[in-house]
Amino acid sequence: MEHKKYFTRLCALALSAAMLLSLAACNKQEKPSDQGSKGEPAGQDAKEPGGNADADEILASHEGPLTEEEYETVLQLYYDDLMNASDEASHKLDEAMAAANEEEKTEVQKNKLEVAKGMMDNMRPLYTRFVGLAAPEAYVEAQALIDTGAAANESVMRIQVEIMDAVKGENGVAEAMVLQKEMEQYTKEALNFSKGLRMVLGESVGVSESSKAEID
Repeated sequence: MEHKKYFTRLCALALSAAMLLSLAACNKQEKPSDQGSKGEPAGQDAKEPGGNADADEILASHEGPLTEEEYETVLQLYYDDLMNASDEASHKLDEAMAAANEEEKTEVQKNKLEVAKGMMDNMRPLYTRFVGLAAPEAYVEAQALIDTGAAANESVMRIQVEIMDAVKGENGVAEAMVLQKEMEQYTKEALNFSKGLRMVLGESVGVSESSKAEID
């Protein structure tokens, strides 16, 4: 009976997490771009996603607003990192959902769930580092959208991690539903993230068909 309760909680969580990653898919591209903004080469020295050495060097060596080229480069590098992390989190979530169907493997379910939760938590700073970038005048409006959208997406990730913790408790499903309602408050504002990025990086920033009309 206890296992059945846990299985129910895990299924509720999986559905909630699937909704979250469908939101993340609004910001998704087919694969990280090899190009800079609007089809221009990003440069030979771009580092693998996760390192951000190029972006960090640009930001550390610059006072005041970035140039348009610098700003575009930083956004592209950060965006590619975020998409790689999103792909990996989606994969781990799929594994957790598959494990949920195997009723005799409770520990496997828990372990896979914890891995997926950790990866989602690690995505939070990948959003927050977009906030407050010193945009050049041409991109001030875009950065304002990116600021609000990135903050909203970080809140979505934070609440999702809270949902994953909540489902472990006796009243987990009810608590998760309350948290999911809170998460829905950020959904519309989260779309600003893609909208602002597309104003800078163009169509390399993918969006879902359902969100395209609201963003474009």
